[in-house]
This record gives sequence, structure tokens and C-alpha cells, in this order.
Amino acid sequence: MRDLNSQFLYGELKGTLNRVLPNEIYRIIIGHVADLDYAPKQDTLISLSRSSQPLIDIAEEYLYMHPRDLDTAQKQRQFLVSIRTKSVRSNFVQSLRLLWDCNGTNSHLLVDIVNNCFNIKFLLLQRGNGLNVATRVSSDCVATLATMLNACPSITSFQFCTTLEWVPEPEQDGLVTKHGKELSDLIPAKPHAIKYLSQLESLTLGGQSAWVIDGIMPYLGSNLTSLFLSQDCSMGSSETPFVDLSRQCPHLQSLVFRQTLNTSDDLEQACKAWGGTMEELMISSIQDTRDWISQVMPCMKVLRVLHLGPGCTLSSESIRSIASAESPLEEISLGDILPANEASEEVSAEMNQAIANMIDVHASTLQLIEFRCVDVGEAVMQACKKVRQLHTLDLEICDSPKTSDIDEFLDKCPDLIWFPRWFKRRSARQGEWEERINTRDNLEERRSRQEPPTCGLGA
Repeated sequence: MRDLNSQFLYGELKGTLNRVLPNEIYRIIIGHVADLDYAPKQDTLISLSRSSQPLIDIAEEYLYMHPRDLDTAQKQRQFLVSIRTKSVRSNFVQSLRLLWDCNGTNSHLLVDIVNNCFNIKFLLLQRGNGLNVATRVSSDCVATLATMLNACPSITSFQFCTTLEWVPEPEQDGLVTKHGKELSDLIPAKPHAIKYLSQLESLTLGGQSAWVIDGIMPYLGSNLTSLFLSQDCSMGSSETPFVDLSRQCPHLQSLVFRQTLNTSDDLEQACKAWGGTMEELMISSIQDTRDWISQVMPCMKVLRVLHLGPGCTLSSESIRSIASAESPLEEISLGDILPANEASEEVSAEMNQAIANMIDVHASTLQLIEFRCVDVGEAVMQACKKVRQLHTLDLEICDSPKTSDIDEFLDKCPDLIWFPRWFKRRSARQGEWEERINTRDNLEERRSRQEPPTCGLGA
């Protein structure tokens, strides 16, 4: 006959597990499961919640804390039934990721779910789930959103995105003004919505969702530290939306704006106001080619991440202002550095030296360097080798570099795993570059599994 320990190991004491182990042990087990990547974590928690009673009680707490995407009406109904059947489950819920039918057929269902989960800190609403579906926002949907925002007393992070057929700009502008005003007028009529919106620390808007920011902008407060707007989402109908935002939200730390701006004036003034708090600034495109960066950088005291896209024109003066900045820059990604002339992609000697100096100045903190749409000179390449913590490098060189110049990166930048493809092709140590590619691929795969997408459903 097996002794007690062997019986336990072989699972022959299933009916007495709660008498064998103290409750703290079960919590340790579940705690380790909670550290797994997102998908296997949820799968394992579901399995544990169907086992012995002690594990059921603890696993449910973690399982309901961050439910998987409720991306069908059936899943939403099942979830609502489950939290109503056992009301304590609703207390555990801290985040919700919900699909909102573009016709509003599940609006009442979503309102019921949100009303029952009063501890949620994170709410994601995705309206529609197909880019070939042409459905406009209705006034009923606007009213439903106001109702949901009024039911989240603990909310600190809100994401709203649309996955529908693109609406042409003139029509979209009219919808932004109409529905933005409707939402803005409805919020004060709700007893708690203004207070809850002022608690927001993070706001993410994807797709054509400008009417949402137009409606809630007046009620955002000093707690907001992060704002992300996708390429189809404008800042609403205000003439000076960034300045308005800087007055209401003076402590913004991260601004990511993907749509093309007509002018930099409004953004420039706002960035100056945020100089003491802004850590991450990502701007994709500005039609105005005026040098606004050299006006902004002297004000930036804590900026770590600077990404300027292919529509943000940068002169030598712009580069020198980045070099002179007191900010502890960790990432510099520049997409529209002026070339020497219109017929060439090569930068001028003056620009080349300015870029090299910029890298030298920030070499002790930099980890990412990207120069897009232009060819830089050897001086820039040599400067990059001084960046010991470099993990990402993207650049094109005017003249073909020596093999030894490329392979020096292997010795001087031990963390470099994202690099130009031509590094490996021109290397005498291709095997070492291949090892770094494998490391990069494994890291990217791990990241994709760890958490659900940052904008929109897909978990």
C-alpha cells in the first residue's frame, strides 16, 4: 500500500485536499499561475476553477479579475448570468473588454454588465468588428456611452475604438460635431459621470472616434497622464485642442498622436506647458514645415521617448536642439530629416555632424535609434557604437561600410537585437547575427502572448 505522501502525489486524496493543505498554499499555487502569459493563465485558471473547492474560490477571484474578451453577445450573456448567479464574482472584476454591436443591438446588455461590475478600473469598448460594415453612430449609442461612463466609480483607464468602414472626412467632421455635442450635453445630466471622467489616468481612442474625445474633453482632469489617438482619430472640433487639454490636464506624461496635423502651433504651446512632466512624445505628421522642435526641446526636462514620424520635417537646427536637451532620452526615432537636396536621400555634411553629435550627447541613456527615409554618413554609424545599451537601430548608410564596421556592433552593443537586415548580409560573423535574430523573435513571441492588445479586442 502506498504511504500518505505517495497517495497525495498520485492524486488519490482528491476528496481531502482542503484538509491536507492550508489555504495559504492554494494562494501560492494560484499566484504562480497568475504570473503566466495571458492566454495560458486564463486557460489554467479555468481548469483550476473546476477542481477542488479551495482552488475554485481562489481561482475565480483571479479569473474574474481580468476576463477574456467578451466579443459576442452570447459570451456577454453568459458572463452576466455568471456574475448574477454568484454576486461576489462581480466584486473581483477590474477590467472589461467588450464588443459593441455597430447597430446597438447589445447596448442594454453592455449597460447591465457595466452596472454590475462597479470595481472596474479599465474599460475597453470596441464598436463594430468589420471594416466593410457601413454603420453610422446613432444618438442612442451616444446616450448608451454616457450611461456606461456614469456606472464606473473606480475607472482610471478607458479605451474606445471603432472597427467599421471608413467615413469620408467631410461627413466625419459633421458627425464629430453633432455627436460630440450630444455626449458633452448628456454627461452633466448623469449624477456621477463628470466625477468619474475626471479620475481617468489613461485614454486611448482608435478608429474614427473623435466624437468621443469631443464629448468628454471638457471633463478630463489633472489625473490624466496618457493619451493615445490613432491615425483616424482627430482631437475633435476645437480650434486649440492641445492647449485646451494642457490647461485641464497639466500633468500629461505620454502623448501619441497618429493623425496629420495642419499646423504645429497648438501642439507647440501645449508641449511647452507639459515640459516638466512629458516623458513620451510620438507625433506622426505635420503639414506645416516650420521648425517647432527647436522651440519645444528646451522646455522638455524629463522626456525619455521622442518619435517623430515621416511627416515631421527636421532641420539641422531641430537636431541640434535635441542634442542640447537636458532630457534623459532613451529613444530617438526620426522619420523626416531634411536631405541635402531634393534629388538626393543623403543628408548634408552639416546634418550628418549634427546627428552624430546628438547621439554622442545622449549615448549614456539611449537604447533605440531610428533614422528613416534618409541616408546618413559614417560618422553617425560610428557614434551609434558608443551607445552601450542600444537594443534597436534602424538606419541606411550613404557609402557601403566595411564588414569590420558592422561587426563591431556585436562587441560594442551586446543588447542590439533589432538592426538593419543588411547588417547580417554584409557581416563576416553571420552566425552571431542569426543568434540575435532568434533572440529577438523569441522575445517578440513572448510579448505577443503576455498581454492582450493595447487598442481593440483580440485577446
